[in-house]
Amino acid sequence: MQLTLQPTLVGSMSTPSVCLAYITANETEHVERSIAAMRQHPWVTKIIVLTTNITKAATVSDNIDSHFYDFGTGFNHHPEEGGFHELNARNKAVILAERAGCDWTLICDSDEFYTPSTFEEIKVAHQTRKDVVWFPCYHFIDPTHYVTWPASWNRPPGSTMPVHDAHARAFRSSAKFRYVKNPNNKFRSTLFNWTMHCHIKPHPASRVRVSYAMNHIHTHHMFEPKRPGKETLDRWVKHESREFMPEVYQEAWKLQQLSRL
Repeated sequence: MQLTLQPTLVGSMSTPSVCLAYITANETEHVERSIAAMRQHPWVTKIIVLTTNITKAATVSDNIDSHFYDFGTGFNHHPEEGGFHELNARNKAVILAERAGCDWTLICDSDEFYTPSTFEEIKVAHQTRKDVVWFPCYHFIDPTHYVTWPASWNRPPGSTMPVHDAHARAFRSSAKFRYVKNPNNKFRSTLFNWTMHCHIKPHPASRVRVSYAMNHIHTHHMFEPKRPGKETLDRWVKHESREFMPEVYQEAWKLQQLSRL
């Protein structure tokens, strides 16, 4: 299905335009699945893909703007030693999305997608003059099950109840949000790469909308461990999901299971 761009990138007060901004490196299968799923949403106005481990000229193909910058590779060493500079990469993706001219920027990693109802959260935030939307993140291990873990329930700014693994992912483009290093110096000192777990700049709760719905879906664990040797399912709580998994993910899951027979 081809993405049909709106005649103008700037939406109305009731229906904002949305630029979907990807960050990826050596994750072709993940990002292709996500784009295939997200193209089904008519509210996606523009798609930006930032590849972070190569430098070459930008391209425009199949309604996707692709950009290539070398921000290093890997979280097992610091950027000064050649490791991935997540902070700079995320800020570059935000800046590229802002230049697309849409009302809102929605950040998406290559192993994630957003459910159709995500736009309702952005639309309400737009109409009520909020600048950022925080989403709970749900980590799926197969098309019908996801996992949570107790330590990841928290309260983002403006929330009325805890949400799971909260991320600020949708930004009003005119607000010029930027990522900053994790403010917890003690925690940051334990990391092999100090740019990991970076945050967006502090913002008042009055400018925040918090989603309590299942909008932000992480799929990495469906296909491979994200951090082999560290993550074990026995420390997670498993849940059954009623959320419909996009067909592209269901098919990839089936093919994976058949290959393991």
